[in-house]
Amino acid sequence: MKQIHEDFKNQYDKLKRDHDDLSHRNLSLIHEKKDVELQFDNTIRNFKMAIEQKQKELEEVQAKVIPSLDHDMLRIKVINEIEGPHRQAMEQKQQEIDILQSQVYELKRQVELVSSRAENLRFEAEKDVRDLKERHKVKGFFM
Repeated sequence: MKQIHEDFKNQYDKLKRDHDDLSHRNLSLIHEKKDVELQFDNTIRNFKMAIEQKQKELEEVQAKVIPSLDHDMLRIKVINEIEGPHRQAMEQKQQEIDILQSQVYELKRQVELVSSRAENLRFEAEKDVRDLKERHKVKGFFM
């Protein structure tokens, strides 16, 4: 019985040591787990802060870019609204100018033709007057 008791006692001591070791190891693992959780929480917090900071930077950039884009779009729209009627009016005036230039060209051509005819008529009239004067001189000479 003593032997059994000694065996149980040895076993008990061994189990107690194992238990103490495991308890100590368990406590160590619990502390490591808490440290890892704290590191994880800190990392998550840092990531969240970094994300928030990047979101703020993005919002700032958007706040700068979007108004300038809106401003540019508005400027282009206003330019188109203002220039559109003027551009159409200019095109219409250019068409009118083209029509008037062709009319001027045609009138100049007609003036040249009439001038040429008038010159021919004047030349023929002068010739007729000379012929008549000569005939008159010849008749007066014979009379």
